[in-house]
Amino acid sequence: IDIGDRGDRHVWLAGLIKYWNELAFFYPYFEYGLCDWDAELPLALARVLRCQDFAQYKQALLLLMSQTRDGHAFLSDQSHNPQMPRFNTTPVEGKWVVSKVLDPSLDLPAGSRVTKINGQNFARLMRQNRSYFIMGNPVTTDLKLFSRYLKTYPDSVATFEFITPDGRKITRTVPFSEYEGWKWVTPDARIVNYPGGIVYINPNAITEAELKEAMPDLVAARGIILDLRFYLRISTALLGNLLTAPDSLANTLIKRYIRPGEELPRLNEDEPTWGVEPAEPHISAKVVALCGRQSQSYCEMYLDVLKHNRRATLVGQPSAGANGNVIITDLPGDLQAYWTGMLVRQADKSRFQGVGISPDILVETTLDDIVQGRDPVLEKAL
Repeated sequence: IDIGDRGDRHVWLAGLIKYWNELAFFYPYFEYGLCDWDAELPLALARVLRCQDFAQYKQALLLLMSQTRDGHAFLSDQSHNPQMPRFNTTPVEGKWVVSKVLDPSLDLPAGSRVTKINGQNFARLMRQNRSYFIMGNPVTTDLKLFSRYLKTYPDSVATFEFITPDGRKITRTVPFSEYEGWKWVTPDARIVNYPGGIVYINPNAITEAELKEAMPDLVAARGIILDLRFYLRISTALLGNLLTAPDSLANTLIKRYIRPGEELPRLNEDEPTWGVEPAEPHISAKVVALCGRQSQSYCEMYLDVLKHNRRATLVGQPSAGANGNVIITDLPGDLQAYWTGMLVRQADKSRFQGVGISPDILVETTLDDIVQGRDPVLEKAL
């Protein structure tokens, strides 16, 4: 059998069986009763046997993947669309609305309700596809649904219909282009100096060199706002500059199994995960860290270290609840399945997966905020 043959049903079955078995042995979060993984196998096999082509097979895999409620779960295929339209959508107050526009030439007001894509009812299409892309919690699922769906979209242009905030019906044929995910979530600015000695840092955008260049301003600052609402590009070194005592957060565990469901004794549960040591120059400014449901993985660990060591006030919404080293399983048919291989818990050992880190100050974004171009989380931080 040619394991690269995407038209061979045996290749499909082999891929499903390999994925199911690796998670049966090693996925650490089944201890939370996410699903009956044994019962999911015959259901998934039956779906694959009914598949008529490779696209349907991928959908069968995605349905099984969604049962894990893993925020890192992702099916990678070289044929997936690497581009996106220059606007993003999100459900707000029961409507799918344009949350941010990166291309002014679209003449598309933020807050416009998306009604159709290529003539199809947009809300219905999102409902129909939601079960293939389930994340750890409903909010994160909805925030990522549009982009996850478009990864499987077979074209590089789409026609959208909208109703603007002032009630106009408009249609836009939108070409797709390369994108940077952080621009959908945070300001475009990298570093901003506000009056009163307050410095805003966007670690999702800046480089390590830019951070080093800004270090004198950070040392002299009265207050620092760290925007951790997406995914950082910088190292853990900044944490050392903020700490006055060694980081003591112990929240991760490598689970070991002798066979499915039979775990070996747990080791080193109380050993600090990162154990960051204080470093010079020390930054003594008050720190506010911005967080939200798109704060994930490495970003969540950063937030957790700040919160556990009482070095920042967290403002925004809870984080994604998807932290831990990622495993990539190569599947027949030239696919790759991503999943979380490390158990991450709260500092008190309670559940983290799907729950995330709770902010000290909860701030919600309303439809009116989007229409008016306000960032209420940043405003509260200031």
